[in-house]
Amino acid sequence: MMKKKSCFFLTVLVLFLFNTLLGVTPLYAYSLKLSKVTFKETEESLKISLTTDKAMDYKSKELISPHRLVLDLKDAAFLPVHQRIPIKISPLTMIKVSQFQPNIARVVLVFDQKAKYKLSLSSDKKLLLVEVKKEKSAGQEVVPEEHTDAPTPEEEEEVTSLKPKSEVNNILIRRKDSQIQVSILADSPLRYRLQEVISPPAFIIEIPQAKLSWPYKELLVEQGNIKKVFAWQSKDRVLVTVQLSKVSEYSVGLAEEDKQIVLL
Repeated sequence: MMKKKSCFFLTVLVLFLFNTLLGVTPLYAYSLKLSKVTFKETEESLKISLTTDKAMDYKSKELISPHRLVLDLKDAAFLPVHQRIPIKISPLTMIKVSQFQPNIARVVLVFDQKAKYKLSLSSDKKLLLVEVKKEKSAGQEVVPEEHTDAPTPEEEEEVTSLKPKSEVNNILIRRKDSQIQVSILADSPLRYRLQEVISPPAFIIEIPQAKLSWPYKELLVEQGNIKKVFAWQSKDRVLVTVQLSKVSEYSVGLAEEDKQIVLL
């Protein structure tokens, strides 16, 4: 028993030192988790609630084309890393939740027109309520209650000026011997950075200066120790998350002239 405990603490120490040297902070090390995003319709409004396990620090901004309200939670982790909730009750059409950056959880409310809304933070700062006024009549334009200044070019710019060097064009799931192999394929050599999440267990593979052939991809695997694999675009990088059923040993590396990332 003592030997197993020693190995466990040694593994944690090695992971900590490895991430520190690379300047990477694993998601489980962030100060809070965005645990729940819920939606409720009332007679006059649409209510979206963001719940965290600790006091949150957030920033909001508006974007246009289409109209969006963006909420960024600092030093926050969100798993399953990416989620979309279709609403289609004017003016709200979609709620998007994602791990926008390794240290920022982002919630985006997509509108079909300018929307009137109100932000309310609970006294313990663990609940952020967004109350959106419902459209009264078709075609009526609703004026925002706050944040009336037009977004700056910096706010409107969501895509970095760095030109992607690689295009991720496929993700393959194969059984090799008794293990499940995940292969990420691209048209040119890749670089990557790996993060390990302890609870719930997952791997996040960050591929800088890359783009996806599709906006979002989700694969339900349910084989071996792998539950799901999904990938999405985040600015100038591609993020691939491999959800596991339990923490386990793994190996990851490049193959096929560095045009493949293989996790086994």
